[in-house]
Amino acid sequence: MVRCALATLLFCLCVDQASHAATGTIVDADTGAPIAGATVLAVWYYTPFGIPLPVEGAHWPQERCGGAAVAKTGSDGKYDLGANYSRKQGFHQRRVETWIVADGYYNDWLGPDPKDQRDFAQLLSTLKFDPSRAQANKYSARLRSLVSAPIDVQLLTLSSNGARVQCLDADDTAAILRYRETVDQAIGTVACAAHAAKQMPRTDVFKVSFPLVTYDRINKPEFPRRERSRVAENLIAMACSRYSRRQPRESLP
Repeated sequence: MVRCALATLLFCLCVDQASHAATGTIVDADTGAPIAGATVLAVWYYTPFGIPLPVEGAHWPQERCGGAAVAKTGSDGKYDLGANYSRKQGFHQRRVETWIVADGYYNDWLGPDPKDQRDFAQLLSTLKFDPSRAQANKYSARLRSLVSAPIDVQLLTLSSNGARVQCLDADDTAAILRYRETVDQAIGTVACAAHAAKQMPRTDVFKVSFPLVTYDRINKPEFPRRERSRVAENLIAMACSRYSRRQPRESLP
């Protein structure tokens, strides 16, 4: 009887999780208007055993990456990660993280630690961040405009977007790579706008944001000796050309 009840519970958990539709809507935080063309990466995490044992001192096993999926929003700001994503979640799911990139926007609830005194954190803290704005629905978001922020802040915000997300499965790795390539496109857009406006980023920010240019062994770019000095105009032109041409290796759904 106990085994039967446990099997029934496991089945219900599996059906419940798999039936969750992985869909959402991305809108402008100030106007409420839908944001078309935003790219959403969802990564879910699981534990080897989905049910905690009622034993004193028992702990969850180490959390693992369970998979990833990526999609673009339509003209209505909506997207669907697909039925395959929902099926793969299974009853092990415990937590879902979503990463979003959209030209000219940032997530205003994902900011640096206010106590972090490091230089880059202080630059990012010039933006408005409010953790309480995070929505309970992990698949939907309200993004705030990034256009008026200084060039260094724009580049740091984009280059840190999903940079540390990793998954071991080949299919999920491909989804993450497609997302990162989309982030590179957004960085390229910022670089081209900065070049047109003659707004050069700091050397240290440039190196973090444009590794394909920084570590180019053929062209061997020259940088100022001081990390906080502004780079030369030819470097931001090179970054604009290199990054704006990057395309996701597969078309996004």
